[in-house]
Amino acid sequence: MDNQTRSHRGTPALPRQTLEHPVIRLLSRSRPPSRPRRGKQPAFVKRISLMVAGAVTAGLMSTVPATAADTPTTPIPLASVAATGDDQLFALAADHSAVYQWTGTGTDWVKVGGPAEDLYAGGAGLFATNRDSHKIYKYGGAPDQWTEIGNAGAEFAVTGDHLYGLNPERTAVYEWTGTGTDWTRIGGPAQNLYAGGAGLFATNPDTHNIYKYNGAPDQWTETGNPGAAFAVTGDHLYGLNPERTAVYAWTGTGTDWTRIGGPAQNLYAGGAGLFATNRETGNIYKYNGQPDQWAQAGEAGKAFTLSSTRLYGLAPDSNSVHQWSGQGADWTSLGAPSAPVQTPAPPQPTQTPPPTAPKPAEAPPQPSEAGDAALAMAVTAKDDLYTLAPDHSALWRRRDSGWEQISGPAGAVYAGRAGVFITRPDTNTQLSKYNEETGAWGPIIEAGGSFAVTGDHLYHLVPGRIDQWDGEDWTVIGGPAKNIYAGGAGLFATNRDTGHIYKYDGKPNHWTEIGGPGATFASGHDRLYAISPDHLAVYEWSGRGTDWTRIGGPAQNIYAGGAGLYATNPETGHIYKYDGTPDSWTEVGGPGATFAVSDTHLYGLATDRSAVYEWTGTGTDWIPAGDSKESEDATDEQPGGAVPAPASSPGPTKTPKYWNPRIKCTASNPEFGVIPTRIGNSDLGWNHFTRDHNIRTCKPIEAALRGKVDKTDGARQIYLGEAVNDRLRKSVQIEVIVQYGSRTRDGAYGVAPGEKIGVITAYCVKQPRNRCPDWVNE
Repeated sequence: MDNQTRSHRGTPALPRQTLEHPVIRLLSRSRPPSRPRRGKQPAFVKRISLMVAGAVTAGLMSTVPATAADTPTTPIPLASVAATGDDQLFALAADHSAVYQWTGTGTDWVKVGGPAEDLYAGGAGLFATNRDSHKIYKYGGAPDQWTEIGNAGAEFAVTGDHLYGLNPERTAVYEWTGTGTDWTRIGGPAQNLYAGGAGLFATNPDTHNIYKYNGAPDQWTETGNPGAAFAVTGDHLYGLNPERTAVYAWTGTGTDWTRIGGPAQNLYAGGAGLFATNRETGNIYKYNGQPDQWAQAGEAGKAFTLSSTRLYGLAPDSNSVHQWSGQGADWTSLGAPSAPVQTPAPPQPTQTPPPTAPKPAEAPPQPSEAGDAALAMAVTAKDDLYTLAPDHSALWRRRDSGWEQISGPAGAVYAGRAGVFITRPDTNTQLSKYNEETGAWGPIIEAGGSFAVTGDHLYHLVPGRIDQWDGEDWTVIGGPAKNIYAGGAGLFATNRDTGHIYKYDGKPNHWTEIGGPGATFASGHDRLYAISPDHLAVYEWSGRGTDWTRIGGPAQNIYAGGAGLYATNPETGHIYKYDGTPDSWTEVGGPGATFAVSDTHLYGLATDRSAVYEWTGTGTDWIPAGDSKESEDATDEQPGGAVPAPASSPGPTKTPKYWNPRIKCTASNPEFGVIPTRIGNSDLGWNHFTRDHNIRTCKPIEAALRGKVDKTDGARQIYLGEAVNDRLRKSVQIEVIVQYGSRTRDGAYGVAPGEKIGVITAYCVKQPRNRCPDWVNE
C-alpha cells in the first residue's frame, strides 16, 4: 500500500530513470493538461501550443482571419495546421483520417498521408503519430512516403534540426538520433517540452519551473519559474505568466526575464517571430521587438502555425487556411483540401420511435416537464445519489440508514468522482464543494454559468470560455460554447453559432468537431448520444470522425451512464431502455421530472419532486431509493418530506429484489473456505461499499477475511482487519460483514442453495461516516 513519491528541490526536472530499451515508447493520446501554479514573477508553466497545431479557442469561435477569401464549396474540415522550417504547409483532417499538403499554388492541396493523431513540424521536418499505435513517423517528402522512427510518447517537440520526445510516463526525455528508431536519453522527468531555433526547454513536473537543455545528456539549466504558456522563436524563449496578464522574454542569462507585453490568451512563435492572441477578442498580434510594441495582424482563428518566414491561420469554421501577408491585417486564402461530398453531420430522419406503451407504468409516478429538474438530482458513476428538496431548501444524500441532509438551501447540485458541488440558491452564482471529512462546504468560485463534472475534473461554462478545475486551480481549455456535456465518454461542447458538437482532446484549446447540431446530447460510459434537432431520432456517435448511427425514433430527452442509455417518449413521457440494437427499446417506467444514470442503476425523480425512485432492472418495477439499506435497516422517510418508503412486510421473508450476484472477488478463509464478494447493488456487496464507504479495491477485504472470524450471529459473521500505510504512517481498522448463507436475514436477496451471499458490506471504523481514507485504495 506504500507508494513512493518524488520531490524536486532546485534541481533540473530531468535526470531520473531510464527506459529498458533505446527505442522509446512515445505519445499518449489522453495526457492530462498540466495545471498552473502560483510563483514569483516572472512565472511560467505549461505549453498551450508549440510551433505546430496552435489552437485558440477550442474551434468554437465566430470570426476568421482578416480578409479571408472564398473557400471551396466542399472543403474537408481540418483539425490543425503545421509548417516546417522551409515553409511547407500541412493540415490534418478534423476526423484525423488524412494528412494534406498545400502545393504552394492557389488553393490546391494534395493528400500525402493516411490516418494520423497529431502533427509535429519544425526545421527538422514533418512528423506524425499513428492514430491507433501512437508510434511516430517522419514524412519523406512524397505522398504516402513515411518512415517509422519511434514508439509512443506523451509529447514531442521539434527544433531546427532535432526531434525530441517525452516517454508516456513522463519520466525521461529522449532525442532521436536521426537514424532508424534509435533514441538517446538526455534527461529525466518533465511535464512539457518546448522547442524552436533557440533550443529545447522543459518544465519540472513538480515545481513547473522551466529548464534549458545544454546539449549534453542530463545537462540542464534552470531559466525561470512557472507560467501559463511558453513559446520559442529562432533565438528567444517567451513566457506568459500564470494569470495571463503579462508576456515576458527570457534575457538568455540565469533566470532574468523582461516584461514585453500585457494580457494574452496564447503565444505562437517560430522563425517568423512572436505572436499572441487577445484574451477577449481572440485577435492575433505580432510583437515588434520592443516592450509593449505590438501590432494587430488579424482576427480570431481556430489555430495558427509559423514557419521560418510565414504565419498561417485556420479559420474558425475549420474549412479554410489563410496566409498572413506580413503587412497590416491582410490575409490570402489558401483554401482547403476538398472532397466530392462533404462529410455529413448526424442525419435527421423521421422514422418511428420505440413503441409507445398502451398504458402508463406504475413508477415513478406521473410526469411533468421539469425546467431545472435536471439540476435537482445527481448521481455519480459509483452510485452516490444526491437530491434537492422540492423547494430547494436542502440537499440530501442517500446513506446506509436512508437519507441524510448535508446542506441547507441550494440552487443546483453536480456530482462526480471530483466531489459533490452546489450553487447558491436563487442566483446560482457561487459554487461550493462538500468536504467529506469536516461535513462543511467551501466556496471555490464566484461566477455564473453552468457546470459539469466528469472523472476528477469540474468544468465551468461562461459565455466566453470553458474552464477546468483540477482541485486547486482553474485552466481555460476552450470556448466560447453554447452548452457542455460530460460523462464517462469525455467532455463535449457545442458551437455557440452553428450548434455543431466538438470533443475535448485533453489538452487546452484542442477540440475536434465530431458532428452537427442536436436538440441535446448525453455522454454515457463510453459513448456519446444525440437527439436530432427536431426530436425525431436518436443517434449514437461511432467514436470516429463525424460518423453517427441512427438507433431510435422520436425522443424528448436522453440519459446515459454505465447502466445504459435511456430515452423518454415525447408524447407520453414514459422512459425506455436502449437494448443495444437500432430501434430495439424496452419500456421501463412512466414519466418523471428527471432521471439520472450511474454505472449500475437508473434513478427517477417523481414529477412533483417529492421522492426518488430506483429501477429494479426488471420490467417496470421501481422501489423508493434508499429503501432497505444493508437489507435490514429500512428508513421511513425520504428527503424533504418525500413520500415514505414502504414498511417491511410481515412474515419471515420479503419479495426478492434485483441485484447482481456475479462475483467480483474472493478470499480464502482457513475455517470457512472461499468467501465471495458479489457485485450486488446499492444495498449490499461491492456496489454498496465502494459507494458508501470508499473501499474500491479487493485487497483490504481479502486481508481481513484471511484471519479468524471475530464475531458470529447465526449466519452473520464479522471480521476485523487493519490497513496500514507506512509512507503516511497511518493505520485504520476495517470491519467486514459476511452473510455466510444462501439468503440475507430479511430474505430480500438470495443465491442458489449451497452457495453463500458473502460480503454484505465493509467500512472503516471510527472514521467520519465510516468512509475509508483514499490511501486505503493505494
